[in-house]
This record gives sequence, structure tokens and C-alpha cells, in this order.
Amino acid sequence: MSQSKVVQVLTLLLIIIGISSPVFIVHAASYTPGVSVGQWAKYETLYDRCQSSDPTMCQSQGNGDLNDTDYGLIRIVDVSGTTVTFQLFTQYKNGTTTSEGAQVDVATGYSNVSSFGSGAPSDYFVLAGGLQMGDHIWNFDTAPTFNLTTTEQVFGVPRSINFLNYSSSYSYSGFTFSSSTGFAFDQDSGLFLEVSAVFSSSSPYGSSQTAFAVGMVDNNIWLTSTLPDFTIDTVSGITFQAGSSGTATITLTVENGFSSSISLSVYTSSGLTCTLDQYTIQGSGTATLTCNGQPGTYTVTITASGGYATHSAQTAVTVTSAPDFAINPISSITFQTGSSGTAAITFAGQGGFSSSIILSIDAPSGLTCTLDHYTVDSSGSATLTCNGQPGTYTVTINASGGGSTHSAHTNVTVNSAPTANQPSNGLPLTYVYIAVATAAVVAIAGVVFFLRRKSPSARPEPSVPTPTPQSPA
Repeated sequence: MSQSKVVQVLTLLLIIIGISSPVFIVHAASYTPGVSVGQWAKYETLYDRCQSSDPTMCQSQGNGDLNDTDYGLIRIVDVSGTTVTFQLFTQYKNGTTTSEGAQVDVATGYSNVSSFGSGAPSDYFVLAGGLQMGDHIWNFDTAPTFNLTTTEQVFGVPRSINFLNYSSSYSYSGFTFSSSTGFAFDQDSGLFLEVSAVFSSSSPYGSSQTAFAVGMVDNNIWLTSTLPDFTIDTVSGITFQAGSSGTATITLTVENGFSSSISLSVYTSSGLTCTLDQYTIQGSGTATLTCNGQPGTYTVTITASGGYATHSAQTAVTVTSAPDFAINPISSITFQTGSSGTAAITFAGQGGFSSSIILSIDAPSGLTCTLDHYTVDSSGSATLTCNGQPGTYTVTINASGGGSTHSAHTNVTVNSAPTANQPSNGLPLTYVYIAVATAAVVAIAGVVFFLRRKSPSARPEPSVPTPTPQSPA
């Protein structure tokens, strides 16, 4: 990440050659942080100018970069032992921002900010608190020492200020270069109040002078100020039916001159999808959240980040089931062939379902099934009647209504009819039939004989033929 010039100017001492600082009698300084978590200081460019007999020299030095800056900010994030962690933030006039975390040791001056370089103390942002004139700014003998400690009015409040001033110059073959740099630090907190620098050069080709200053314009250390910031309003809950979608409005409001663009992001859980109609808002504004998904209850988090600030809001999303119906389980059917079996089919509307339901039957070969009616209400019933050949079958009932289609199955078992009982002993059936027939013939003959009988008096005596004598053989 490129370092903004607001941050770069605070490291000018790294490029000053041949610096020598005056030596004073040093008192027993304690190199401990004078800042605390949550404190901040705001800085602005006081001036940034370049004058040159050759205009291209000012252009090559990038004159005007500081004038493009709205403000810079140091905010204390953590204090542990002699280590201070803080955020370096720069807001530009075009609404863009840069931010970088930094960690420094106020006893040694070492920092982890990459642009400061490595291998040497380099922190001039935050020094130890309570130092004074003659103290080394870091806890070793070769560190620079404060030139002066005095009391001045800062934002209408008397504050003790430590000054650290440098100047240097050199000449070679008609070229002359000189620099003058000054730092002012708040004594109690150790935060810098102002840095100013003047660089002059002259040569046979012309001369130039560059001067700039960055100074503190606000803080919450000894003032009761608040930072430019924004708020995200509580997002109302969303409730909708599955198959449709629900929306909510996210409102962002800037405060205290906040001018950064605000980036939005949405986080939710599986089963729900949420999007925004816009993901970047400049200043105060709104965005519309739209969600759709499966039935259930969810928590959606909207995170807004702008400048140095990040805020979040959560909303509950409830997805209800769409209007629908259910087919209750159908009992199995068992009957004997030659008869029939029945079962009741019942339906239950859900979620306000109010449509009619159209029914149809799928029955396999060998089985015939019908319904007493093929259209039922959202919460109604129908009777299934089946008959057919022996076997085991699966019957499917199809139901459609209100855009939904459901099916249910039932098992149908058709048993064979029992075989007629036969006598277990006695005469065979054929002989029984013959005996019956014989008895019938005898009975008929008896009737006939009886009818043809005459009385004895009326019936003549039978004649007895006289035998004829036979000759002997």
C-alpha cells in the first residue's frame, strides 16, 4: 500500500543528512506511553508550497499532494508495556481514504511501518509521555534530545510542549542545500502537535524552496470532541413466504462532517440469499436489502465500513411455508376376490391454502380402483374403492391444486375366495346319484303298479295251460 504524503512528512528526519542535536543534561526520564486506548488526534495540512525559478522543479517534487488531503488521523488501538498500537488514517478530498496499522515502541523508537525502513529508530508519531527539554526522545544516548519545553495555549487550553528542531546545510561545486525541520510534541501524551519543514536549494541552474506544515486541529485527549463518523440504523425484520422475497431499507447517516464513501457487505447463513441494490454509498443514503430462501428463521448481518470506522447491524429474516396441502397417510386395503375394499383419503391445507384439489388414480393391471369424487376442498376427503384379481398391488393417488402436486401410495392385497367343502367318507357321489335314481324309478313303478291294480272280484282267475305230453326221445 502506498503511504500517503500526510504520513510521509512525519518521517522527514530519515532523509536529513548530517543531523546533530544539542546535548543537554538528561534527567531520569521514564519511557512509558502517555496515551490510552481510544484517544485520537486529527491533523490537517497547514500549508504546502513550492517556489522555484524553474517551475519543473516544483512539479517534479509533487507539490500540491498535501493540498489534496482532507485530514489525517492517529487513533490509539492498544497500549501494552512500552508498545503502542495505533491506526494511521488519511481522508482525501475526493472521498477516497488510506489506512494503515502501526506499532511502535516508545522506549526504542522502532516501528513496524514498512515505509519507515528498518534497522533504525524511526517513530515520530508517538513518543513517551512526560519527557522534557534535555531528554533523549528514545531511551539510548545517541537518540536526539528535546531542544525546549514551554507552555502554550493549544485550542484554548494551556499545554506543556516539547520542541525538537533540526537544521542542516551543505555546499558542493556551486550547489547549496539547506533544511530546517521542527517538531512539537504534547508533553503529557507524547503525541506530535505539529511538524514543519523548509527545504532550500540553489545551483547554477536556478533555486527553489519547498515548505510545508502539518498540525493537530482536534483531539479527544484534552478536548471533548467527537470524530467524523456515521451510523447505521436498526434494520426492521423481514417476513415472507417461500417462493417470494422480502425487503428492508438500510439507512446510513453521516455525522460531524464525515465525508468518506461507505462500503456495504451482507452476511447470512445457508438456506437464505440476500443482496443489496447498491454496495457503496457516498455520505448519507439508503440501500435496499432483498432476501429469498427456504422456510426457516435467519439472522442477517449488514456491515458498513468507511474511513476508519466500521459499524454493523443485524436483522431477523423469517421465511414461512407457501400455501400448500398435504395428503394424510392412506391405510392399506385387504379383501377377497369377488368383493371389494375401501380406504379414506384425507387432505389438510397449510399456510392458508384454499384451492380445490383435483384427484387421479394410477392402479396396476389386475386391479380396478375408483373414487367417490375426484375434486375435494382444501381440507376434505374422498373414498377409494378397489376390486380385482388375487395379488398384491400398489395404488398411487395423485393430487394437484393451487400450483402444488403431491402423491400418496397405498398397498392393496386381494386374497383368493375359499374352495367349497367336500364329504370326507361314505359312498362316492356317483353311487349316491345311482341310488337316488334307482329309488326314484322304484317309486314311480310302484305308483304305476298301484294305479293299474284291480279288485280281486273283478280280476279273472288265471288259466292254467294243460301240459302237452312229450314223446320220449
